[in-house]
Amino acid sequence: MKIDKSDLGKILRFLPKREKRFLAIDFSETQTEMVYVESSLEKLKLLAYDTKRMLPQEEGKSDVIVNFIRDFLRKNSILERDIILSISEADSIHIKYLSLPLLPREEILEAAKWQLKDDVPFDLKDASFDWQILKDYTDENGAKKRGIIFIVAKKGAIDKYLSVVAECHLNPAGITSSLFNFPGLIKHLPENPSIYSVLNIDYKDSTLAIYANSKLNFARRLPFSLQKLTDALTRVLVTAKGKVGLSREEAEEIEHTIGIPEDETQFVNKDIQGSHIMSLMRPLLEALIREIKLSYDYFSSHFDMDPPALLYLTGAALTLRNLDRYLKRGLDKDVAYLSLPSHIDTQELKDEELNQENQNRIMSVLGAAVYDSKSIDLLPLAIRRQKSESIQKTSLRVIGITAAAIFLFLLFIAQFQINDYNNRLNNAKRHLETLSHIKILKDKIDLREELIGKIQKGKVPAEGILKVLSMLMPQEIILDELILNQQSHLLIFHGKLLAGENSAETILANFMQLLEASNYFTEASLVSFKRTAMVQEFEIKCDVHYQ
Repeated sequence: MKIDKSDLGKILRFLPKREKRFLAIDFSETQTEMVYVESSLEKLKLLAYDTKRMLPQEEGKSDVIVNFIRDFLRKNSILERDIILSISEADSIHIKYLSLPLLPREEILEAAKWQLKDDVPFDLKDASFDWQILKDYTDENGAKKRGIIFIVAKKGAIDKYLSVVAECHLNPAGITSSLFNFPGLIKHLPENPSIYSVLNIDYKDSTLAIYANSKLNFARRLPFSLQKLTDALTRVLVTAKGKVGLSREEAEEIEHTIGIPEDETQFVNKDIQGSHIMSLMRPLLEALIREIKLSYDYFSSHFDMDPPALLYLTGAALTLRNLDRYLKRGLDKDVAYLSLPSHIDTQELKDEELNQENQNRIMSVLGAAVYDSKSIDLLPLAIRRQKSESIQKTSLRVIGITAAAIFLFLLFIAQFQINDYNNRLNNAKRHLETLSHIKILKDKIDLREELIGKIQKGKVPAEGILKVLSMLMPQEIILDELILNQQSHLLIFHGKLLAGENSAETILANFMQLLEASNYFTEASLVSFKRTAMVQEFEIKCDVHYQ
């Protein structure tokens, strides 16, 4: 049976592997992040990554993203085609918590659409839906309810990015979104609190998400972004030296180097002090803290849980220095930048390639890389069915090929057994013929031994002498020659002694005593003894006593 190469590739994909390499990509309005990873049961190895900051004139242009992906694949010599997509466009993704009656799974979507129709800012027709069940509970009226977090993705955004990866000849394995990506990373961090929040700051907007037991419970867009902060810093300042202003480049430089001033008396440059910078930043920063507190209060009262004890910062948050300290003072909560968990191996990269700022930029796409079957999936239903049908067809082919292979194997085993039985039969025949020849040979040997016994009757048994000598002879002695005179019953042997002169005589004397003490030898005497090279040569003569 001939197997097509494309079928073989599909079959290999479904076979269990210890390690698998694939791609993950995260799309937002202002940035595209891409990673190439190797996943195993123990860890996730980061092999390569890159980010593309979208310039204003590039935003929304698919060809820019296509070129970015192709360059990434070519630069890193990547042959793998499977890719996980993460869509983080705030205007294309809507997340909502709904409380629904206990319904069969097939009825949940229609009930959710009816409640979401007035909340979602885009057409729900053909939109992609998915959800996670958070909890089952009984309300104040005794009705059993189910709390579910829903995510709705705009059809246009899904189609756009599926078209992009298709143009790059990549196979989408699933579609997720950034807010559902972070729990897969945070659960591997040492602190791993049961309730925490993540503030993902982007250039155009920011999103606050609150998680309980590693599941997203609440999400909200906040009126804060680096773009708004930069715009605020470029406003005209009135100082003691008159009106001064910062260019966008100068404002961004201040965000990177000074950030939120710790000392308002310090001079940023010769004309502007830290207090001037704070006067421009303060309205946005105070609004950010106020919105976070309101979100915490709403979560605590609506979900009947404690507010988050820890706030993680990610995205472009590291661009604004001292943001973590400012938020910690304003919220009176622990604040930390989201860091790489220990199960992500970055040894393939150079240390300077993945600094803290770059780590924060790719956290979302790294979270997408730990995508599993329990994650949300916004892949359109038509593509899921197509993939399912492809899997079924491939499975049938695998079953057919396996069945054929088993049949051929059984046929081979049967043929092998037939050949084995034939060989056994032929061997049995040859064995019988050999036994007949052996019987004839044995009869001849018996006659020969009988004749030898008659000839040797009354003579010294040489075989017995040799056995006695082998038992009595020390391991330091090597015999070169053995002479047995049957007529005179005299035994002479020459040999070498591997020992020093001092111990050689003792060894020979003991040997001769053993000979005389046996039943075969009497009057053992040393005829000659001399040293040659590194050994002692000797000759011993003794009478053979035989009864």
